[in-house]
Amino acid sequence: MLRGTMTKPTRPIVLLVLLAGAAVPLYAQSPDALRPFAPLVGGVWVAEGEATSLGRYSAERTHEWVLDGRYLRVRQRLEFTSGTIIDEDLMIGWDPQAQKLRLWSFASDGSTGDGFEEPAPGANRMVFAGRMHGPRASEWRTTTFLIDESSFSVLVEIRSGKDWTPAMTLAYRKRRPEGGHDAQGPAAHDPSLAALSRRGLSLQTR
Repeated sequence: MLRGTMTKPTRPIVLLVLLAGAAVPLYAQSPDALRPFAPLVGGVWVAEGEATSLGRYSAERTHEWVLDGRYLRVRQRLEFTSGTIIDEDLMIGWDPQAQKLRLWSFASDGSTGDGFEEPAPGANRMVFAGRMHGPRASEWRTTTFLIDESSFSVLVEIRSGKDWTPAMTLAYRKRRPEGGHDAQGPAAHDPSLAALSRRGLSLQTR
């Protein structure tokens, strides 16, 4: 009887142990996959331009490591001359099931988005494609171009039938703080960024 009592939970326990062991290498890939975004972390990025059907805008954006450096949080504000303001929070992290980076977005107008990384057609580029749900429902694709240490751009495209139509290009530059000091600010002392550095990851793009 004692032997039978101890045998029943053995299989689920073994299964959990195997799953836990299998998950380690999958999650360990997350920091490496996020490495191209490292130059964008720290400081405030700003852009101005015009969006199709929405008019002129100004944008402000920040990037920070969260949850021990396994995710990148992006916060963005878009202000249009029409008076419309859209605040948006994005989280980017490794999806162990899909084996690629995944993006989630949440906006102040009630829109939510979900997308995955796609192969980039060139160096220093990151491409994501997915769907937006809610007031701005659409199928979208974004391509981030890393230009240099103080500038990058984001091309936003919307699917129209079988084609992708450019909606806007945000050309970001790093805002210089008052006094002209390095724009990295407190992000250089962020414990989550320090955790990322401890894993031996370079802050340069691949």
